[in-house]
Formats: sequence, C-alpha cells, structure tokens
Amino acid sequence: MDRPPAYAQVDFGDFKHYVAGGASHEGHALIASLPYSNSGWMQVFPSENQECPLEGMKRIFYHIGGVPIRVRCGNMPTAAAHVLKGTERAVTDGFSRFKPHHRLLADFCSPSGGNEKGGVESEVGHALRNMLAPVPTIDGFDAFNKELTALCDADQDRGHCRRGDTLKELWEEDGKYLLALPEYEREAFRCESPSVGKTGFAAVGKRTYGLSPEHNGKRVQAKIYFDRIQFFYEN
Repeated sequence: MDRPPAYAQVDFGDFKHYVAGGASHEGHALIASLPYSNSGWMQVFPSENQECPLEGMKRIFYHIGGVPIRVRCGNMPTAAAHVLKGTERAVTDGFSRFKPHHRLLADFCSPSGGNEKGGVESEVGHALRNMLAPVPTIDGFDAFNKELTALCDADQDRGHCRRGDTLKELWEEDGKYLLALPEYEREAFRCESPSVGKTGFAAVGKRTYGLSPEHNGKRVQAKIYFDRIQFFYEN
C-alpha cells in the first residue's frame, strides 16, 4: 500500500567499523526513510545516546529542506523513555522539546509491530549492505557523515521497487509536502547538575570528568551533546 507523501519512518541499525589503528568498534546508523518515494538518508554515530537521534534527524531535515509531516519511530529508548499502552509512549525530555520546535508529529510502533515500519527496516538493510559494507574505516564521524549524505543523494538514481520511476523523480513529489524548517536551528542537548567530589571529578552517566578540587561539594551544570560535554559553574 502506498504511503502519503512527506510521511517518514526512523530507526537505528548497528554496524561495525574500524578506527585508524585498526581496532573494530560498533557504530549506530540512524536511517530516515520516506516510503512514498522510498527515499532515505542516513547519519552514523559512535554511540546511541538521547542526543544522537535528535542530531541525526535535524541534520537530515536540514539537508532535504523540510520537516516530514509525521514520523513513525521504532521503539528507540533514546526517544521513548517508557512504553505505555499500545503505541503510547512517555518520551524523553529531549524528544519532547524537539517535536514542537520542528512542529513534528511522532508515532511509535507497538512492541511487536515490526511490520508497522517495514519501509525503514528495508531501507536500513539496503543502507548497511550498500553504504557500510565492506566494513568502513572512520577517522572522523563528521567527515564520514558528509560522504554518506552524498551517497544517499546518489542512491536517488535507482528505480523504485514497484514503479518505473526513479526515487529522485518520486522525491520531487514527496518533498513538496514537507513542512518548513524552523526559523532558528535548535541544538540537540540535555542538561544535568552533577556534584563535584573532593578530588575534583564529576560523574555524568557511567563516566567521570576532571574539573577542579576547588569546586568540591558544589554542583556544576553539564550541557550534554551527542559527542561532547560542556561544564559550567555560575555561568
């Protein structure tokens, strides 16, 4: 069954990659697919924290020039904090702020509803087989993601699986219905207020970060992005 234009599906897929020294690591690929045209774009990250899907979706929205009318998400714990009844979810704070800023409507699949996002699961498989194989070497994720975006654009030249048109031709119709981008771009981050120990370290999640012993017993502000943390004390 054909899907309406400008409706998207989003999910993560895991893949292996090498770093410059030759060690193997697990990476996480965010795929956004628009089933009307079968168009899809991907961004990859070294981890899968709360900020990764937000950063990935934002990058893809700005690249394609608009926001999908509605997004159906897999049950990513980085977006859905708790599973409620049926497809209802208590979303994370970051996702709850991301949605109104982009005027985005979002649905979640039921826990056993893999068929509800078959389009993006097919696109995940296509991307992993064609763009992340053989196992890539990633020296820097920013540069690698720019290469991936170019590959996704070039992939638009292939034919649709059920129609005679290319994805690029179908995307011209699909993209007409995207919502306008926000006037101001919003950074994807969350905040915590860890306390500093007597040795000058503060814990965020499972990691500790060296600050200064002079802040012993005080609380600092941690601004957490997908790839870095900034600490502040009294602004």
